[in-house]
Amino acid sequence: MLHRLRSLWRETPSVTRRLCVVMPATGGLLIAVGLAGDAKGWWEGYSFLTNLVSSLTGLMFAVPFALVVLSRLSETHAELAERRAAIRFGERTVRNFLAILVPVKSALRDELMAFVHPDRSDMQQLLDEIKEKLRQYDAILESVEERWRVVSDQAMPRLAEVGMRLEMESSATRYVQAVGSLSQLKSYVADIHVAPPGSSGTHLVHDGGRGVVGSIIAAIDELPTSARFRFTEDGS
Repeated sequence: MLHRLRSLWRETPSVTRRLCVVMPATGGLLIAVGLAGDAKGWWEGYSFLTNLVSSLTGLMFAVPFALVVLSRLSETHAELAERRAAIRFGERTVRNFLAILVPVKSALRDELMAFVHPDRSDMQQLLDEIKEKLRQYDAILESVEERWRVVSDQAMPRLAEVGMRLEMESSATRYVQAVGSLSQLKSYVADIHVAPPGSSGTHLVHDGGRGVVGSIIAAIDELPTSARFRFTEDGS
């Protein structure tokens, strides 16, 4: 308690600290003068002056109280309100991100698994089917990237500003890598072609795209599998 009071006093501007010393001392002097006046009858017939001195005496204690205590309470209330707003924003953005993963981790993953089986020999048709499938999910995959950027670039920094942090099923770094891999692989698939016999190249594949599909599935598996998350105080 004493440590918090000392810290509060140190954080108070120097002008305010001087006022907090001078004004109560002046108020104490006015109290002494008022009591002496009551004892000696100085105030008889001077009701206006009596009220004026009484008001001034109260002001000498009220101003320091307002400057230090009430201002600190106001700051604390503002900080708590800002923290609650950051948590609400973080919760909303994380839930939006997790919601868009449902069709990716269920429907898209299952549909891509059908392309991995090695019983296809028509490589060009297989690659065309893979590209078409990813085109069907293009808007959803774009939303995964966009919603994660809101979490990582807006919600997390805002939480950090109020001394909070987001804890999800895995580390944020893992999500960044998984979302980044999905984006890169999706773009890569759009540019690859079936390699002619005996040829090779960065955008040429011999397996109809099965290997790339396997990498996409691996990236999907790196994404969270549950909606568990929480907000904790930074450093706790």
